Amino acid sequence: MSVKFAKSTLLSAALLSVSAGLAAQQDFSKVEITHEAVAGSIFMLQGSGGNIGLLVGEEGNLMVDDQYEPLAPKIKAAIGKLSQQPVRYVLNTHWHFDHTGGNGEFNSNDTLMIAQDNVRARMLSGGEIKTFNAKIPPAKPEALPELTFKERLQLHFAGEDIEALAMPNAHTDGDAIVFFKNSNVVHMGDLYFKDVYPFVDLSSGGSVTGVLAAVNGALARMDEQTKVIPGHGSLSNKAELTDYRNMLQTSIDVVGKLKKAGKSLEDVKKADPLAKLNGQFGDGFIKPELWLQFVYKSL
Repeated sequence: MSVKFAKSTLLSAALLSVSAGLAAQQDFSKVEITHEAVAGSIFMLQGSGGNIGLLVGEEGNLMVDDQYEPLAPKIKAAIGKLSQQPVRYVLNTHWHFDHTGGNGEFNSNDTLMIAQDNVRARMLSGGEIKTFNAKIPPAKPEALPELTFKERLQLHFAGEDIEALAMPNAHTDGDAIVFFKNSNVVHMGDLYFKDVYPFVDLSSGGSVTGVLAAVNGALARMDEQTKVIPGHGSLSNKAELTDYRNMLQTSIDVVGKLKKAGKSLEDVKKADPLAKLNGQFGDGFIKPELWLQFVYKSL
């Protein structure tokens, strides 16, 4: 089993466990939190769930996403190896529980929780991720973002100029890309599943065309030295994100042509029009048939 497949299978299992009401029983005891230097004072932390971006500063730290609630003690311990300062800011890239689950554990009088407007709205009401029949209960008050923004947020902290840009109707309806301008680092959230077909949450206002638009927008601001933190997968760069973008564009073009010709979703699945891409991107938890469904329903 490839590392890529193993990681994506773990993510799929986590999503399915929530739909069965088993999230609280999921065994996180064997999960290890690792860290990797990215650039400047920025690190990427990995464990189970979405990748965490961490900016370390003398006056405190900033986190982008925080994985699952039961992992919070391990994440805090991992941060403690890099900094003795508290987490001052937590910025969520979207509302999904593998990115916001630790919010309540990191929130304090000294910490400000930040997200796009729709992230708070969806966390406040709870909802359903229909692809996995996952019922998500309303978040606890302490887990909710306290500062929200509609389109753009700028934060100047720890010697870094940070910009969060909302990307409407992409992975969800509340995604944000986070740019660390001084260090030339970009955290893409789940707009980028490295090396695999991405999960697009249509039931939360997402669309494949929106993902493509978001990725194109991010690429336009990168150079060849930009470091890219994906929502899932290993540390990346502009060239690899460009390959991912090309996959998105090809998928939309090919499936769009078939849909315009009057082909049904079942017709498209039988035709297997993305066979050439499946070898490179079809080894994740989103299998080729489901990816075709995401694309078809987005057009």
